[in-house]
Amino acid sequence: MERRCSDYPISKLIQATLADSGLRGGEVAQKLGYRNAAGGFRAVDTWLETGTGNPDVLKRLVNGFGISLEAVNEAIQKTNDVFEAEEARQKAEREERERDTFQPYILIEVFNRVPDGITILGVTGGIHIRFIYLGSRYAALSEDTWRRVRQKVRDHYAKNGGKIMFFGEISSYRFVPDWDQSWRLSVDGTILEHVPGHFEVPFGVSAGLRGRGRLPVLGSVKLTLI
Repeated sequence: MERRCSDYPISKLIQATLADSGLRGGEVAQKLGYRNAAGGFRAVDTWLETGTGNPDVLKRLVNGFGISLEAVNEAIQKTNDVFEAEEARQKAEREERERDTFQPYILIEVFNRVPDGITILGVTGGIHIRFIYLGSRYAALSEDTWRRVRQKVRDHYAKNGGKIMFFGEISSYRFVPDWDQSWRLSVDGTILEHVPGHFEVPFGVSAGLRGRGRLPVLGSVKLTLI
């Protein structure tokens, strides 16, 4: 029984087990204990194509085809290792892209982190009211840059009466001049703290940056005989 298969170790183990059995489609489904053959094959194909899926499939393979728990867990661990390597590579690639396109900004911090009217906020893209976008010249932390930043903070706070739509009262401002650091300022522009390291926007929306999502990492699957 040959089916499309990824290169993940757990997928290869499942493929080899099915192929070595010499059974045909309906016989495989019966051996796995599926009454609905189509549903059973969909569950198996998910593991074959992605290296992840419902652990019940693995239990059925152990019981129906006699694969050892040790072999299954070894394949799962090797698949975990592959996922972690892929995740690290994608993270590095995303960071490189975002560093290349990064532009300084000020994040408006608030006391109420859960916005009112969250559905409307999402549909309208209103989350960007939390940002003051700056030009690349703000990456140079000169006296003139700081003067401009403080003035923008004071002007924004005064113009908006200390509040922003959906979120309410403003607590502080965070100036992010580059990828590797940020500065938190009070509402009057006074520097409160310097925070080394990359600043992750807390609500998962980056200031004009678009990166790929994280790969789901397969957790450790402990199998017990059914």
